[in-house]
Amino acid sequence: MPKRYFNVNTKEFSLPLEYTQAKGKKYIHFIHCRLEYQNQLVGNASIHANWVTSIPTLDSFISWCNIDIAKRFKWEIKHDPYQCTVWFKENAINNITVPDGSFVLQLMLEWNTQ
Repeated sequence: MPKRYFNVNTKEFSLPLEYTQAKGKKYIHFIHCRLEYQNQLVGNASIHANWVTSIPTLDSFISWCNIDIAKRFKWEIKHDPYQCTVWFKENAINNITVPDGSFVLQLMLEWNTQ
């Protein structure tokens, strides 16, 4: 299965064509999110994404920002998320406004070519 690192710093983004046009199974791995909020690293901010549909009670929670995780989180993508959206919350509860460019989200895309 091909794999590709994918870094973004905007809350809305498109996935690469090589990934979206693949016919087989597709996965998105979360690696890390570095977030500066009001010019400071924060430890109580969480990142959420529209491709996470398995945890609706946590508003599509991915992870806390600015922490290193020992094991990557991985989601099988069963729909075609050509357009992705991420958002941020304080303490996983209250939405916070995070300007594009104040974070870097690192993902790994994995797909089956068959």
